Amino acid sequence: MPVEAEDESRASVEEDTVRARSYEEQARSHTANGDYAAAAAALTEAIALAPSVGYYYYLRANARGHEGTRDEALDDYARAIALGFDSYGVFHDRALFFKCLGEIEEALADYHRAIERNPRSPESRNNRAMIYLQRGQLDEALEDLRVAVEHSAEAVTPNDGTYECSMAEVLCALERWDEAERAMRDAIEVDGKWLEYARSADELRGIRSRFA
Repeated sequence: MPVEAEDESRASVEEDTVRARSYEEQARSHTANGDYAAAAAALTEAIALAPSVGYYYYLRANARGHEGTRDEALDDYARAIALGFDSYGVFHDRALFFKCLGEIEEALADYHRAIERNPRSPESRNNRAMIYLQRGQLDEALEDLRVAVEHSAEAVTPNDGTYECSMAEVLCALERWDEAERAMRDAIEVDGKWLEYARSADELRGIRSRFA
């Protein structure tokens, strides 16, 4: 290829990259405003300009997930991974999507993958623990929550006592009442909203009277 043609091709690619990033910024703005259809549309434009960037498929998957378009969202997650964007966030977010769909085995498999990439993630550990609790795998749930509580300061969203509350639920299932009470009081110390939950939740019926 002549030098002039190479320069023109390189300039065209750079221009497309800049335009794709502009669409990405538009998508972020739409997402912040809750307009997921517009976000998905902007990301489609970004992908047309930069079809090998897995990150854009990941972002569009999340937008489509909020829209409730199952097959399209899952296809985008798969494309992102196939293009090498196989970070913690992809598997954590796809696990959340699977869980919302009621596809628990798929969600659990993706939480495994997410935790392999970020073993200290409080969010993934807590969410996997709740699946383990539903399945009666209480020792596994307790271990996940031990890690979640220990590393709660590393959560993307500040901990509001959710991890301690989850710990209390698992300890109640194990009939370890005193430990469950302590965990629940830790949750309440973080955020007083948990007091009413402690007084009413079926999951805590073994210790509810202690919070009367």
